[in-house]
Amino acid sequence: NSYAIGTTPVNGYAPTTQENQNLNWEVTGQTNIGFDLTMLNSRVTFTSDYYDKKTTGLLLEVPVPGSVGIPGNVALQNAGSIENKGFEFQLGTKNIVKKDFSWSSDFNIYFNKGKVLNIVGTTMYTGNIAPADNYDIAIVKAGLPLGSFYGKYSEGADPATGMIKFLQAKGGGDSLGVIGNANPKFSYGFTNSFRYKNFTLNIFMQGVQGNQIFDATRILSEAMSIGENQSATVLKRWEKPGDITSIPKSTLQDNSNAYPSTRFIENGSYLRVKSLTLAYSLPQSVLGRIKITNLMLFVTAENLLTFTKYSGFDPEVSAFSNASPNQANTNTDKNTAPGVDFGTYPQSRDFIFGLNLSF
Repeated sequence: NSYAIGTTPVNGYAPTTQENQNLNWEVTGQTNIGFDLTMLNSRVTFTSDYYDKKTTGLLLEVPVPGSVGIPGNVALQNAGSIENKGFEFQLGTKNIVKKDFSWSSDFNIYFNKGKVLNIVGTTMYTGNIAPADNYDIAIVKAGLPLGSFYGKYSEGADPATGMIKFLQAKGGGDSLGVIGNANPKFSYGFTNSFRYKNFTLNIFMQGVQGNQIFDATRILSEAMSIGENQSATVLKRWEKPGDITSIPKSTLQDNSNAYPSTRFIENGSYLRVKSLTLAYSLPQSVLGRIKITNLMLFVTAENLLTFTKYSGFDPEVSAFSNASPNQANTNTDKNTAPGVDFGTYPQSRDFIFGLNLSF
């Protein structure tokens, strides 16, 4: 590594991380209160659960002074504690039970609220993206939920100059703060299973409501500042004084309009047909002739349909859960910066054909 000693940089060695002989396992304690109900000869089942879960000794990469000499100026420590609490409900019903036809349903929904309780009195900024400058777009602070987005408050393009106007702080300068939350108000799933003679149909739908996505991909595709391909949205950009638009003007080599702000926060709610399977089992009268115990043909579609207002490719994304050339993707980023779309490859729509055969 290069050390600045006096006026001349000196080459030397630097540890990649700081030794910490006091590292321990994270410790989680959880309280649950549940209620189960079964009625109508088990045709209706209902389960509810309240949970309060606290994790202490949370492993985080905590900032350390640059004088320690560690690249990145972070070290792994049992640095803090978090809390998650909420309600879960599940309802199962056997709607129709007949010889040739049956229909059953399962619905579950859960409401979770989480927050950081302590991170040794410090504030961390994570979720690093690098369109041209390095931006950290998530904040970790006691009292805030993990997944809080951090940035400026956009007031749209200035009709006079074409530059993005940001809310001003009382003391002057652009106001900075929490601009969004990646955590949904609730998440849910709904499964329906149908059987008609030898045919079966299973449909699983899944969704979230009330969460937000930081669409960092738009920082690249709408910035008009770093010479990369742009989306068709920039055709609506500011071009002359008096233009009223939410898209600023082109500013090559000037990233002022690309700063993380509420401009890139979007509604992340969605409902997705996650899985659909249609199957047919050959009747036993046919199987007996060919001396086969079971033969079932099936076709499965995954991620078949998605209903969402999100403008990106996929609302079910998390850029920092997988490695990408554009991200540092540290362990802290993975844990504390969910709900970020930064050139994230969308989930594929898959069609699977197959058969189950037993002799």
